[in-house]
Parts: sequence; structure tokens; C-alpha cells
Amino acid sequence: MYSFFLILFSGVFLYFADAKTLKIKGLIKEYKIAKFLGLVYIIGSFGYLVYSGLRR
Repeated sequence: MYSFFLILFSGVFLYFADAKTLKIKGLIKEYKIAKFLGLVYIIGSFGYLVYSGLRR
């Protein structure tokens, strides 16, 4: 369960906090990458949750 929350909070941080900082600095390419990676981490965390639930 710890891994799920770690991956989820990493994704949420990338999607909201890091992307907002990059957008303010005017780094649009990096902003889009941070938003994309944030979504991938969030979706991946739920994938990990399903995987670990089915493994038991």
C-alpha cells in the first residue's frame, strides 16, 4: 500500500505543483512533459493497486 501512495503523490506533485512552476517560468515544453508524466504516474499507481490486489 505504501508504494501505491508514493507513486500517486509523485504523480499528483508532477501534475499540479511542478507543472504550475514550469508554466510560470515559461518553460512550455517541460510543462507539457510534467503534465504527461504526472498522468502516467497517477494511472500507473492505480494499475499497481489493481495488480497488487489480484496478486493476493
